[in-house]
Amino acid sequence: MSTYYVSLSGSDSTGDGSYSFPFRTLYKALSAVSDYDEIELGVGRFSEINQASISTVNLVIKGQGWGQTQIEFTSGTGTGFYIDAVLGEGESYELVFKKLFIKARGDVDIFKFCSSGAGSRITVFRCVVSPTDGYILNSVVQGGNFNFVNCVLTSRTEYSAKGIVSPDTYQVTVANSVLYKLGLVVDDTNNGQPVFSDNNLYYDNLRDFRTGGFGVSDFKYIYDPKFVDVSVGNYTPLLGSPLIDGGKDLSQGFGDYDEQSLPESLSDETGFVGYYPDGGVYRDWE
Repeated sequence: MSTYYVSLSGSDSTGDGSYSFPFRTLYKALSAVSDYDEIELGVGRFSEINQASISTVNLVIKGQGWGQTQIEFTSGTGTGFYIDAVLGEGESYELVFKKLFIKARGDVDIFKFCSSGAGSRITVFRCVVSPTDGYILNSVVQGGNFNFVNCVLTSRTEYSAKGIVSPDTYQVTVANSVLYKLGLVVDDTNNGQPVFSDNNLYYDNLRDFRTGGFGVSDFKYIYDPKFVDVSVGNYTPLLGSPLIDGGKDLSQGFGDYDEQSLPESLSDETGFVGYYPDGGVYRDWE
């Protein structure tokens, strides 16, 4: 396993992805990784003009915290993260995004999940995910699980972005997260599977569903999350926010369809998610 580094001071032409000579873009790092590698982005805003295509089996992409590392996809990319691993029968993979602020301009979908094995799992953990007009997750897959854990899912412009296209032959779980100021939470026009919800806060979204209400279960906590200042992208909860001490212990399965525990690649985060649920949804999340 190797770790490839990306830094605003790096170079795609002279860098090799090492700590001393990092790459400049995520796009370049993805072209270098192999199975079971990691990509670590440094502090700053990384503007990506190319779609981030991922076909690597078992990969971790991590930042320094949502308040420290931002990835912004420009309007020409169409899709931010395009996940398309070609797997044989019985194969599966695990992909983790953590500690990132992921944005997109224009009508760009943040995640496009296009193929998977039945046991595959993608987890977005401790991230803010904020498209402008596109979807947070728009997918056509065969099998697998896509999970948002300890995240804020929101619009870059109030009520313009769309949330999750209801899945067809895979499962989506949202847990210990906030759904905030979305134009549409679930697009269920394809009559897919419901999006499973576990201990989320849901506030000030324009529309729950595009059609009659199929797609979301148990988005039951409807309170103002009381963020510091969303106009400048600061999603830290203020003193008195219902998010503080609002976390649920997710260490023994967090409500996805297979009742799986969190990925092994998040084992260094167990003090946050597993052992100290009373620390709140955002305990130490920067």
